[in-house]
Amino acid sequence: MAIINGRRIQVPPSGITGQNLIQQVNPGPGRRPVIQQGMAFRPVQSGYTYKPEEWMIANDYVLPPIWHNIVRTTDLLIVFPTEYPVLPPVGFYLKQDIPLSVNGHLYQTAYHEACSDPLTQGWKWYCVYINTGAWQPAPVIRPGDWRKGDSLWTYFTLVSEVLSGTDE
Repeated sequence: MAIINGRRIQVPPSGITGQNLIQQVNPGPGRRPVIQQGMAFRPVQSGYTYKPEEWMIANDYVLPPIWHNIVRTTDLLIVFPTEYPVLPPVGFYLKQDIPLSVNGHLYQTAYHEACSDPLTQGWKWYCVYINTGAWQPAPVIRPGDWRKGDSLWTYFTLVSEVLSGTDE
């Protein structure tokens, strides 16, 4: 799903060109086509292929006390891989106006094949990498019982843990 000039446009898994998005919205004279990505609005690029975004933003996420001399709250973004929930997210993103990290894990580049798109939209990447085999999603453990495996809930627990400085 893409939001172009306030209208929701279905984006197929293979993506959709900016030109196709512009044609579907038909912005009319004097109105430029813009795509909403998170809280930002960007001009639609006709030659670019837009792919579906699978992310969520936790607005005003309360950071652990160890961060309070830097910032108390920030928006936190999680990008889900296409294979989620079989594969976990690779790191997460905090707003780029945070000047530094309490433990050095906050980068202006994404590593471990993490999505770099948010980096151009006002985010920094926080490095959290889950080793192969360590993520055990609920459907693999016991289909139908989300409490018996890893999920968004356990990922947010990991986020809280690493932000608390207990990851070392």
